[in-house]
Amino acid sequence: TGFNAAFVLTGAKRDELIAADPRSAEIIKPLAVGKDVRRWAVAPSDRWLIVTRIGVNMGCYPEVMKHLQQWERELTKRSDQGQHWWELRACAYYAAFDEPKIVYPVMVKNSEFAFDTTGRFTNDKCFMIPVNDLFLLGVLNSGCMWSVLTIVCSALQGGFYEMRGTNLAKVPIPTASDANRAVIAALVQKCLDAKGIDCGEWEREIDERVAALYGL
Repeated sequence: TGFNAAFVLTGAKRDELIAADPRSAEIIKPLAVGKDVRRWAVAPSDRWLIVTRIGVNMGCYPEVMKHLQQWERELTKRSDQGQHWWELRACAYYAAFDEPKIVYPVMVKNSEFAFDTTGRFTNDKCFMIPVNDLFLLGVLNSGCMWSVLTIVCSALQGGFYEMRGTNLAKVPIPTASDANRAVIAALVQKCLDAKGIDCGEWEREIDERVAALYGL
């Protein structure tokens, strides 16, 4: 955002703005940062983002505008902003945040791909793959994929790896029949329903099935 103090809200502040003007909810979206993203699930967080896209009519959101005006001087000084001081920078994929998507943190020690259907926005420590594909999610969280990621991603101190889109673009995704895709997707759905808790048995089966697709 260029100035998070203005745009990132606690749940209490969000509730205050919406209580004063219910329309405020239209431009206040849930926000996930890298540390929120876990294997299969995004941890609940009381963190929200004011999303003022270029061209937004702030006359429709007077309480949000009043909130932002506290930092008008700081927001005006931002080098990366929209056409007006209250706007976020241009972004070609705003709409993708609202759709089902795979999300993952940049810094990882294990595969930590999750699935989001809540319209969460993310910060720059969390990336997304804008697809509704549980089979792909299963492949990404498999043991085979982690072995590949440790090769194509940059190793950091403390056993961490840096995952970026350019790294993931290098990994091969196996082809699979509709039947195989459906079975793996069903196993992934069980992991999602369990929010990643006690998923060992399903994860082992996913690993076995993905390994077979790779011919291992």
